[in-house]
Amino acid sequence: MCEELLDIDSIYCTTTGEDISNGVDNVINKKNLRWKNLKSITTDGVKNMCGKNKGVVTLVSKAVENVGGSKPIVLHCIIHQQSLCGKCLDMSQVLRPVISVLNCIRFTGLNKRQFREFIKDMEENDLPYPTTVHWISCGKVLQNFI
Repeated sequence: MCEELLDIDSIYCTTTGEDISNGVDNVINKKNLRWKNLKSITTDGVKNMCGKNKGVVTLVSKAVENVGGSKPIVLHCIIHQQSLCGKCLDMSQVLRPVISVLNCIRFTGLNKRQFREFIKDMEENDLPYPTTVHWISCGKVLQNFI
């Protein structure tokens, strides 16, 4: 499987489902591709993308079905899936001691200077602050901490 960026098309003024669908249609036609070869659509789940009547998914699916293709599989963006999983998992047992150590390093001047020298020697960046909002940043904190 290979994933590549096909093209970029500018959308002016509004970004309704119809506008985005027209942009997709322009790119498909410009690149001489066939609608019936479209097998899946990945979206972030916002209304202009997934709307029941005028969302991009609906309009693109109709275009594919009109030329005899099978309805495309609709996937939710993987970054958002990771975020949703992160909200369900309780990582507090792992993060609590790490955050405690990081706070000790950050809020004690001597420790922070010594720590910065240590990570400079390792050719790494400073540890980012962990946040509960962004699941991916927790992973980065743990990776850098180790």
